[in-house]
Amino acid sequence: MRVTSAILFLALALSCVKPARANAVSEPEEIVFEASSCTADGRTLPYRYAYINSREGEAPIVVLVLHGGPLKGGDNEMQLEEVATQKISKYLVDKGINAILLAPHCPRLNSFGRQMNWVQLTGVLRQLISRYKTEERMKAYIFGASIGGVGTWTMLSEYPGLFAAAMPCAADPAGCDASAVAKTKVYTVMGTEDTWAPLERVNLQSFLDSVSASGGTYRFDIGEGWDHETTCRNSFSEDRLDWVFGW
Repeated sequence: MRVTSAILFLALALSCVKPARANAVSEPEEIVFEASSCTADGRTLPYRYAYINSREGEAPIVVLVLHGGPLKGGDNEMQLEEVATQKISKYLVDKGINAILLAPHCPRLNSFGRQMNWVQLTGVLRQLISRYKTEERMKAYIFGASIGGVGTWTMLSEYPGLFAAAMPCAADPAGCDASAVAKTKVYTVMGTEDTWAPLERVNLQSFLDSVSASGGTYRFDIGEGWDHETTCRNSFSEDRLDWVFGW
């Protein structure tokens, strides 16, 4: 009788256990950005970095995102508000891509009280990439809109072949070397109503024709009715990121 009761109790207990869902959806990975700094050419640049979808034995890609002008400063936090950073980090998580995401913070002024720009910081940005791209087989990518886009064009021009692909948006490549840029796959986006980088002033198609003539590969989209802010916000869509990270 005692044995029968014990068996009955065990059966009832087991019947109350909620079965595991075979197709349960895992929680999204939480991205944690750590603070650091990098020094080169006498300049120190604060930045944030995050490891996304890390997998043992697998080399991650290195992703550099350059923010726009309104987010310049020195707190090493504001740059994380950049739309491109938010969209790209979410994309990497959703796609399960093993990556190191780097988000440097451009200071507003230099030691002489003059406005700073990414063009003045290419040496330290190169050093930052070298800190994480520790093997030749590791791929690096760069993104940016507005002054971040100008910085992206400049990095492609000064360090040809450093990046597998790039996405400079709402920005003028004036002064850049098309033959050097041709070493990197490029996806660029401009807006028809952008007054900061107006299509009628930025002869981008002519520059891209030179890139193509030098053996480069590119895509160029024009956002109809997009002003500067809209272009910076809408450029980094999933389909465009698919193309960039496909290289």
